[in-house]
Amino acid sequence: MAQPKPSASEPRMAGTTAEGGMPRVFPEDRVPLPPPDAKVYTTACDYCIVGCGYKAYVWPVGRKGGPKGEENALRAEFPTGIMSGHWISPAQANVVLVNGQPHHVIVKPDGAATVVNRGGNHSIRGGNIAQKCYNPQKPTADRLQTPLLRVGHVLQPISWDHALAVMAEVSRYVLDRYGELAWGMKMYSYQYFENTYALTKIAFQSMETPCWAPHDKPAEGNDTAGIDDAGIITFSAAYEDYALADVIFISGTDPYETKTVLFTERRRPSSPAAGSWITPPWWSRRAWRASGGTICCASSAPRASRPPSAWSTGRSWGPHGCMTPRCPSPRRRGSRSTPNGSPPLTPTAARPSCIRAQVAADR
Repeated sequence: MAQPKPSASEPRMAGTTAEGGMPRVFPEDRVPLPPPDAKVYTTACDYCIVGCGYKAYVWPVGRKGGPKGEENALRAEFPTGIMSGHWISPAQANVVLVNGQPHHVIVKPDGAATVVNRGGNHSIRGGNIAQKCYNPQKPTADRLQTPLLRVGHVLQPISWDHALAVMAEVSRYVLDRYGELAWGMKMYSYQYFENTYALTKIAFQSMETPCWAPHDKPAEGNDTAGIDDAGIITFSAAYEDYALADVIFISGTDPYETKTVLFTERRRPSSPAAGSWITPPWWSRRAWRASGGTICCASSAPRASRPPSAWSTGRSWGPHGCMTPRCPSPRRRGSRSTPNGSPPLTPTAARPSCIRAQVAADR
């Protein structure tokens, strides 16, 4: 029997239920406002190195704030505009357990920020941080709750004390029999200092092993050793440099996707004379440039073989994407004319076209 849709006033741990054994999703259409006495934590987005500021609000389920400034922890009047720095999307809200009791949690960009993500700007990833908080009735339900030990080809849950004891005894055996070069660690280096310090202290001070590597490299070393050897220090640029540079060439990444706020706050609003040339990863099969407020791109693969990400409508740049059939560009697929007099494009050739997005209008 199908379960009824929860009422709007009923606090829910998730937006899912079951019908005939199949999951059914109810889109969230409202977000409770944090009351004035909600706990407020200052934090940062952990998805990239840009360092956007965020605020987390936590308070017990069953209470909520009001629309007047003195009735909510944001000290803002509601309703409010989407780009006001106070608006909260459903993706920025969740329900979690705090000391065994359900609590609302909201993780939103800091609307009072004056540097980096000024005014509460954020990437799509940063706007979904709250969805990473553990909720047993959401996709996070598959998150590991305890360490696992493989016993007879089956992973068995064990306690943390047991796991630490096993790690210590195995480490002692490896060090005694084979030496420190046989003991290694692979860790996620984009965590906060409390985690990275403890793990690196174990590897470098306690085990004294050089066999350590962060998440994105096979060993400790420079990210771009060849460029560093050429005298270009890749991490030396300040954010202001992105705006002041006449030309930036970016290879192997899409800055709008991977460093959204840095690109939209610093690079895209730069002077009309500035240009950015980007060759994204192989899976996007396109290259594009930004200059004078116009975003131009060229695809190296026929439309039929491109993934949807390569011809979606514009990645928020404008009203249409250059890979859509309705694109007015004379160089789109099937065109028999080109603006510079070059031969018509064939189905296997690159098809440059433009996403006509004025930066001022976009902002």
